[in-house]
Amino acid sequence: MNPQTGIYGWSPGSGGVHHYRVAEPLRVAGDCGVHVGSGNRLDDEICATHDTIIGHMIWDERPSQAWEILAAKGSHRLVFDIDDVMWSPDWDPFVKHYTTEVLYRVWRNIRLAHVVTTPSPVIAEYVSTFNPNVWVVPNTVPLYLTELSMPPRPPSVTRSLMRAEQPRFVVGYQGSPSHEHDWPAWLERDLLRFLTARPRWDLHFWGPDEIPGWPPQRVGHTPWKSSVRDYYMSLSMDIGIGHLKPSVFNAGKSSLRAVEFAALGIPAVLSAGPAYDGWVDHGSTGLLIDPGDSWYDALHALAGDDIMRARMAQNAREKALDWTTEACIGRWVEAWNSV
Repeated sequence: MNPQTGIYGWSPGSGGVHHYRVAEPLRVAGDCGVHVGSGNRLDDEICATHDTIIGHMIWDERPSQAWEILAAKGSHRLVFDIDDVMWSPDWDPFVKHYTTEVLYRVWRNIRLAHVVTTPSPVIAEYVSTFNPNVWVVPNTVPLYLTELSMPPRPPSVTRSLMRAEQPRFVVGYQGSPSHEHDWPAWLERDLLRFLTARPRWDLHFWGPDEIPGWPPQRVGHTPWKSSVRDYYMSLSMDIGIGHLKPSVFNAGKSSLRAVEFAALGIPAVLSAGPAYDGWVDHGSTGLLIDPGDSWYDALHALAGDDIMRARMAQNAREKALDWTTEACIGRWVEAWNSV
């Protein structure tokens, strides 16, 4: 018996990557009437009720064996999704994990797939040497995000507001520990200099760990939330920042940070380079900082111009309407239907 028509997203995790690369496109596909499902397991019942299997970064031995069996049967359309340059990582846990043996399984699984999807043109160019049917499908955000009002400021900023008679503002950053190398000493010095020059501005981090070494009265921290929606509802800032050091790994990063900032109407100050070029219109929706240029100068100028920030916020939110999952679902469908 042939499997029923449907799409199943198979992912080893359940966090942000699963959300953006699996759950989010399947949510909109489901809203369009497609039978969908997702999870971190794959069994006979799932295979019988879905004819398309999306495997996000299938690398472990047993899942790779299951992938190989499905490919040999020829009963399912196999879509392999990859979202990071795991052949050239610069974070120690990734370096230790993605051994030659692990990468061999990744490349084999990519070869066995009918379709490969990735958010990065850099990744697409590389993996096309293993499988020619590669589609660039960017990370997107739900349409409702473009309609949200800015939530209340984080608690640390609320404390600052209680101490101040004048309004206070926030420069915000969100990121995982894998970005620790994206925080060189000179960037920290630029931000501390900015806080000194702009006493009405605070710095706030969203992520799994508190960042040590910052003045506690001016710098706050919000941990990850239990759901992506709750995370969205916690983001509250006047300028969003994202530095990426020049590296092979970072060249393959997605545009997600720029997309989230734009959808929420947050002017972005981001590193110029493959990840954000084309996603931020310099001077219109935010600022792109070339290597060697001053982050202090950019932040100081933007913080001092309320009209510019308001204009950038409006422009960014309008542009983000083209980056919602609802607007981009056709790109996923075209990739899935390319075989």
